[in-house]
Amino acid sequence: MNPRLGIACLLAASVTAMIAAGGCKYASTNTPIPTASPTQCGSPTAAPDTIYIQTIQSVKAIRSYAEASCDNGATTSKEFLPDNAISRGDVVYNPASDTLWYPVAYPYRTFGPNANTPIEMWTAVTTKNNMNPDVTIPFTNGFGAAAYDPTHNLLFVSQVTGPQVSVFANATTLTAAATPAAVITLAITDGGSGATPRPQEMLYDNQDDRLFVSDASTVVAVFDTFGAQANAAVIGMTNPTIPANRYLQGLLSPAGLAYAPPPTDTLFIGEQGPHNDVLIVSGASTINGPVGHVPAITGFTNPGGMAFDDVRGLLFVYDQNPIYVIPNAIAQAGAVSSLVGLHTIFDSSGTQNFGFGISLDITH
Repeated sequence: MNPRLGIACLLAASVTAMIAAGGCKYASTNTPIPTASPTQCGSPTAAPDTIYIQTIQSVKAIRSYAEASCDNGATTSKEFLPDNAISRGDVVYNPASDTLWYPVAYPYRTFGPNANTPIEMWTAVTTKNNMNPDVTIPFTNGFGAAAYDPTHNLLFVSQVTGPQVSVFANATTLTAAATPAAVITLAITDGGSGATPRPQEMLYDNQDDRLFVSDASTVVAVFDTFGAQANAAVIGMTNPTIPANRYLQGLLSPAGLAYAPPPTDTLFIGEQGPHNDVLIVSGASTINGPVGHVPAITGFTNPGGMAFDDVRGLLFVYDQNPIYVIPNAIAQAGAVSSLVGLHTIFDSSGTQNFGFGISLDITH
């Protein structure tokens, strides 16, 4: 995630050099936060919704907010799950098993080879508050991008040293002794990349067994039947190279991804750097070529992780401190501050939410 450095950037010998090398793209700014418009909450009969987010500033933890579609302004977290990470990994949640994974990420150039980047895991997470991870799985050189395949019960975790993805089998029952059952090399071609492509963000569409992978330069790569191929690698004890089937091209530093599955088939792509926008791309699973920059939601500080609520049509965007809740997201465009019905979520404790990872639960 380009590469999810967060506060770890400050530990580098030269922040300027790191930025030039494609490092810190999450520097804090003083951009004013727009005031949310009062809106009516969703239908009482709609499914519940809880978001999990990761924060790395003075408080390092996973926080959850219940009834997130109704939250607007200062909000009290339902759960507080402490961790020690100073970088921005994904928050990955599986509602069927009530399991949450957080892959720690550290910048390779700052901490060197074999940096300790464990995968933290909470089980029965909705019953826990102020509790450390149930399991910590040793891992090295993790890049923080992760995705979960519930059909095959596989957890995919990216590496910082290249386009490799470690595959953990039986993901909901991992122990501290777990090791990758396979390592897949993603063959990504990115003509605008000055370095080896690597997953900045991974989004898995379980409905169609498809993996979307954003590279920090100019593309989002699309891998069809990825879960089936990963499962075959686990069973066969192989470490294959899998080429992308298609590319969404012409992007500018894509990172966060969210997806509305078919029949909508819409991909939300958070571009960082000069644009700082969220592109809304329809027909995303079949595109193979350039993507236009309209429609788009603009005016973000640095859009990070995203999640889409398919029940209500809401897009959650983690934009450094605020979490924006955008209604009717597929049909939106223009400055985020001008969107009708916009909500913003802040933590009521006064400590900022500053991170990347976000995950949505619409079953609890």
